[in-house]
Amino acid sequence: MDQCFKEEKERMLKELNKDIVERRAEEEAQAAVSTGTNMTFAEYLKKDKTYQKEMANIQKGEKAGSWFG
Repeated sequence: MDQCFKEEKERMLKELNKDIVERRAEEEAQAAVSTGTNMTFAEYLKKDKTYQKEMANIQKGEKAGSWFG
């Protein structure tokens, strides 16, 4: 019975997530338009020097600073 539930859950998740990339891109585009920035959040983070520095520190295994600590 557990195997049946597991298979059903996997099937449902595949169905729900089949177009997740496209939906996410559309949501980001709509958010950019609604805030008037014409920039997605991902694009903003790529330009944010503080965020980039923190992520580099995390990737090096160093302790996170103010953003994530």
